[in-house]
Amino acid sequence: MTPSLVPLKTSTVALLGLSLGLIPPVEAALVATSGTLNLTIPDGQQAGINTSLSIDAPSQFVQSVRVSIQIQGTGIGGAWNGDFYAALVRDNRRAVLLNRPGVTPTNPVGYPDNGFNVTFDDTADRDIHLYRETTFPTLPLPLTGTWQPDARAALPSAVSSTTPRELFLSEFQGLPASGNWFLVIADNEFGGTARLAGWSLEITAVPEPAAGAAAIGAALLGLGWYRATRRNQPKRPESTALST
Repeated sequence: MTPSLVPLKTSTVALLGLSLGLIPPVEAALVATSGTLNLTIPDGQQAGINTSLSIDAPSQFVQSVRVSIQIQGTGIGGAWNGDFYAALVRDNRRAVLLNRPGVTPTNPVGYPDNGFNVTFDDTADRDIHLYRETTFPTLPLPLTGTWQPDARAALPSAVSSTTPRELFLSEFQGLPASGNWFLVIADNEFGGTARLAGWSLEITAVPEPAAGAAAIGAALLGLGWYRATRRNQPKRPESTALST
């Protein structure tokens, strides 16, 4: 006969759930913002500029990342959106936010619109590289909305709409949230000028998993099964001495 499990105590079940990851960890929203920067982006210089934001959240690890940037056109002609490259960098990882939007095999100069006031989110439903397929900003207004990062890893001089998309914001998943996060922006062609007005970073983070929690949980589960099985086994009759 197969023994039935005896219910474990509530505290044991809760401990098992935490140890095995059955109870999800509490998420934390970590936000950092630059405030007003108004940093000039050098025209036609691939080196561009970089600026950083710092997150202080010990024992928190990245689950997802959102980035917002504001690039404003300057001068008479304003910006030319098809000139811009932007990436979020942390340690040796990066996500490509912009890589010359609008550049295709038949359009080598990209879109002529005047700047960005956008948020990048991997879960958005539109690729910013081809934003004019769904949205035409009204000049002199910038492009707005929430978009998927460009994610094309090619050099700005070689990128196109057909370039594979590989470097999304998911590149940072699992990294420690604490530290410096860098935004790199470059205007890769002459003509059209702009400045970085500001940017912000939003990280959804989860606590550091306890070391060895899965192993502990498995051991506890095994112990619970063993004890339940032993309780349900028929007892062996006590032996009696033979009388002479």
